[in-house]
Amino acid sequence: MEIDLASEVDAVLRARLHQFDLKPFEVILVFKGKVKSADDLRVVTENARAVMNSNARLLWAMLGIPDHDLHHRLKQFWDIDNQASTHGSSLEEERFFETFQDTEVSSGFFSHLSLPGSG
Repeated sequence: MEIDLASEVDAVLRARLHQFDLKPFEVILVFKGKVKSADDLRVVTENARAVMNSNARLLWAMLGIPDHDLHHRLKQFWDIDNQASTHGSSLEEERFFETFQDTEVSSGFFSHLSLPGSG
């Protein structure tokens, strides 16, 4: 039965849910985002995070749980390696920009121009 699968999150993820007092968020992670491990957590896109965070606010309201600083706690929860949520981009976007930085396009026709404030 699928309900049994909800309890199959790994120990790191479960500890983070407890650390930030987000235990009900496990339901959203597992059923909506298919997030069951810390590794899964690292690859969730910014858009998927926003949807799940919105669902968390709705869930808190439905359960009658005060959502004091829920936004802040969710932000800390997602920031598992002090990565994507700090910079406001997903890990996939960061990998893209790292790759793009070393291409001919970034060193092409306009590469000699400097932007204001770039020295």
